[in-house]
Amino acid sequence: MANRLRWLIFILAPAVAVALLPSYARAQTAPAVAFPAVVDGAAPVDRPAPFAARPDQALPPEKVPPPVPAGIKAGGAPVALPAAVWEQLRGARIAADEPVFSNLLLRPGFVLGDTSLVVYFDVDDRDPAWTQWKVRLYEFGSQTEQASTTLERSDLVANCGAVREFCRSFGAAQGWVLDPAKEYVVTIAALFPDGHEVVSPDSPKSQPRNTVIPPPIPAKQASGCGCGAALGMTAAKQAVRGDGVNTATGAFTRVESDVSMASFAIPFASVRVYSSANAAVPGPFGPGWAWSYDMRVTGGTEGAVVRADDGAEVLYRLVDGVYQRPAGVRSNLRRAGEGWELVTLREVVYGFDAQGRLSFIRSPRGIGVSLAYTAAGITITDPSGRAVEAA
Repeated sequence: MANRLRWLIFILAPAVAVALLPSYARAQTAPAVAFPAVVDGAAPVDRPAPFAARPDQALPPEKVPPPVPAGIKAGGAPVALPAAVWEQLRGARIAADEPVFSNLLLRPGFVLGDTSLVVYFDVDDRDPAWTQWKVRLYEFGSQTEQASTTLERSDLVANCGAVREFCRSFGAAQGWVLDPAKEYVVTIAALFPDGHEVVSPDSPKSQPRNTVIPPPIPAKQASGCGCGAALGMTAAKQAVRGDGVNTATGAFTRVESDVSMASFAIPFASVRVYSSANAAVPGPFGPGWAWSYDMRVTGGTEGAVVRADDGAEVLYRLVDGVYQRPAGVRSNLRRAGEGWELVTLREVVYGFDAQGRLSFIRSPRGIGVSLAYTAAGITITDPSGRAVEAA
């Protein structure tokens, strides 16, 4: 059998070699493929940018709409009108033909620290005869009228943007008596030298707005990175530029994410935050450093101070047994037995024991991480039951 196999190989081997020789020869003699040469293309076409992509042209200073429209002074206190006079004025305003002032739009004002209204309007200045104008404010409930001082035609400045060509504010600071709970309308009258007036139609009704001046943010509240989740800071916060520099305070901040463990609900995540604004404040990793699990609540006579996960400190004032959150903070603080609970807008609850130490962070379903304190350190247990010890 072995001899037959050797003979078979001896006979077939030359036949296979002969069969392969033509293809090998053809591969060796195949002509070279000519590749196209690279040539220079046409020069770039100089086209202008699309109109939508062109930068807007800056307006000259005299045409820039004011952030707050200029105010108008009241000429006196409100005057209660007899019913007959009230109806007569209403009829005269409705029957006025071709008013000089038109398209009146009355809206709540936005003068900081004041209760105000703002009126937008257009002016038909084709008639050169009128020389002055006056604004009148009416409150329908008490049927009162309050008039402005007499304004000159030259006092009209058309720079109020797209709402209307002209706009003016009037508030308590200019002598107007305004109640945010009441509705008002205004008219604007064009005054002629012969003493007659052309009064505009009534504006739509509107209520004044009391716009408060935001209180200054305490330095300690702005000392963190603004990236913490516990206080629920508003989006209007200080900008950070460059390598972690707060442009409002000049403080340098640095965020370091050390370790985290994937889990459900509130997982374990160890994050450190450094702020040069807290350089004199001791922390678990040295002066200026805050830790995600080193949050604290310190009670006092005024209320309670919360030290957040980014190192910021805020004072919740105690008013009639309720903690009032400070401006710029949206999380609420409340008493829970001997300790406290800090509740965010997302209903995440930070629990603190009677000593003010962080004891748990839980989701709205009550699941999260828990902290246990011993003489040796802290044991942090995540929702999956895994424990981390920090000495």
